Amino acid sequence: IQVPGADPVALVTGLSDVATKIGWSNKTVTSLFKTPVLEITDPAVDATKGPNTAFVYAKGDIVYFVIGNPALDLVGIVQALAALP
Repeated sequence: IQVPGADPVALVTGLSDVATKIGWSNKTVTSLFKTPVLEITDPAVDATKGPNTAFVYAKGDIVYFVIGNPALDLVGIVQALAALP
């Protein structure tokens, strides 16, 4: 999602703030290809049945989301993040 003129840190911080306000766990991950990446987990989604986690990365004024379930497809998530600009 492109937000013309937005600061990448402000974009990710804003998403983190919203996730916290609605009770979703979130944390900054620095061990992946693109860092930092914000990891947001939706507690309402059954992790055994579907994607429950968003990995959020911003570069410039563009925010990228990789949605998945790290317990079921960590390799796919890492590959998707690595392919981002």
